[in-house]
Amino acid sequence: MHTINYYAGAILLLLLLSSTATYAQESPQASFEFRLGVAPTILKDQNFSQLRLTGSPLFLTLQYEKQKGNRLWQFAFTPGYGKIKIKDGFFPTDDVQLNMHLIYAQAIRNVAIGDDFGLYLGGKLRSSTRILIYDGFENGGWLTTQGLDLFARFHYPIGDKHQLEANISYPLFAFVARPPYGGYDSYVYENSNNVPKVIYSRANFETGATYVHPQIGVHYRYQLNKMSIVASWDMAYVSYQEVKPIQSFSHALGVGLRFKVGSNK
Repeated sequence: MHTINYYAGAILLLLLLSSTATYAQESPQASFEFRLGVAPTILKDQNFSQLRLTGSPLFLTLQYEKQKGNRLWQFAFTPGYGKIKIKDGFFPTDDVQLNMHLIYAQAIRNVAIGDDFGLYLGGKLRSSTRILIYDGFENGGWLTTQGLDLFARFHYPIGDKHQLEANISYPLFAFVARPPYGGYDSYVYENSNNVPKVIYSRANFETGATYVHPQIGVHYRYQLNKMSIVASWDMAYVSYQEVKPIQSFSHALGVGLRFKVGSNK
């Protein structure tokens, strides 16, 4: 029943997109953005450790975005790295992350909130990789997902130079890969020299009912001619029960710059 509900949601999304009209800027608007920041994290991966680990990994986001008429495209690449530990600094673990996404969305018409208020609805193709390394890869863990999320964006300009933007996404479906029970088996041993094969294979097909991963972001921009100063807050929560439960919560704080690119005509 849950799977049927999610596919029904996808059909509804397509119907909404088909009913959109030209709503956003009529001229193409392209930009490149980079942000640096820190992501305070709480993690409990029972396939890796029964203990709760905390830390503040660093991250870098490189992002290209284009808006034309009522259409929005965005590609972002976000690597991250840091140490997470249990209380008092014990059990230091490398937390390595690599996230990418491609967004396509369209403006929704008949939004009676105000002429400046923008609402976009679409989908987000997402690839997420998280590897935990403690005294070697064989003593670590991982969570990798490749899937499609439902995506919504709200933006509101405040005067000529200030703008607020909120992004929300939630999985429609995903292929999720986790370590075997106990973290190690003959397959991992036989392919220990091929880490990508180990962490991306043997994935389970899941919907948002079984792979819970909401993401919420609030971004502020201050316009300076062809450049903007950006401040961001992005929250991510993960809950997944296979093979053993994993739960993670992070809220990333970042600052950066956004540049207009191309002719923007």
